[in-house]
Amino acid sequence: KAAQHVGVQGVAAPSANLFGSVSPTTAAHVREAFPTLLVLDGGACDIGIESTIIDCTRGAPVLLRPGMLSLSQLSEAAGVPVLHYYTLGKPNLVAKVVGQL
Repeated sequence: KAAQHVGVQGVAAPSANLFGSVSPTTAAHVREAFPTLLVLDGGACDIGIESTIIDCTRGAPVLLRPGMLSLSQLSEAAGVPVLHYYTLGKPNLVAKVVGQL
């Protein structure tokens, strides 16, 4: 209601957690981490699932951080096989995104 009151019609937002922290599962967790932000409460989640991150800069899509979608689901959506960064060899194991720590 607070967002509607100030004219918000839609929200696109990244995960609401600090670097190195687990994903929050309640609005209260988010408010603890970000006390000055307006937090929209859509109800609690059973578990915190990280966002899927795919690197499309290598010529073939590479899964950097898994989320809810499987490799086969991602490959079907992409129309080409999506690789997992673990399979690319030791030089490619450098953490590029949170969730690879």
